[in-house]
Amino acid sequence: MSLSATTIFADAPLGAIIRWRDGSPRPPERHVRKTRDWEHRNGEGRLVERHAGSGQPTLDSFTVHEGDFGGGGVIVLRVRRVFGADSPLAFEIV
Repeated sequence: MSLSATTIFADAPLGAIIRWRDGSPRPPERHVRKTRDWEHRNGEGRLVERHAGSGQPTLDSFTVHEGDFGGGGVIVLRVRRVFGADSPLAFEIV
C-alpha cells in the first residue's frame, strides 16, 4: 500500500520500518552508476525522528536511519536520510 510522505509524517509510529521508492524498475547490475542512483531513490530504514515545520506543513520532515557502518564494534558512519513532507516518493510501512 503506497502512502505519501505527509501520511508517514503524521501516522507512522517511531521505530517503524519505512520503505520508499520512485516507481522506476531496477536497472541491470552491469550499469553500476544507474544502479547506485536507483538505490539512492529506493530503499528502507527505521523512522527515528519527526521535525515539525513551525506551523508550516511544507516544512515538516522526518528522519529515517538507513544503517551503521564500521568494524570491530566501532561505528564509523551512521547513515540517516531526511525526507520532506512534500517528497514525491511513494512510501510504505513494512
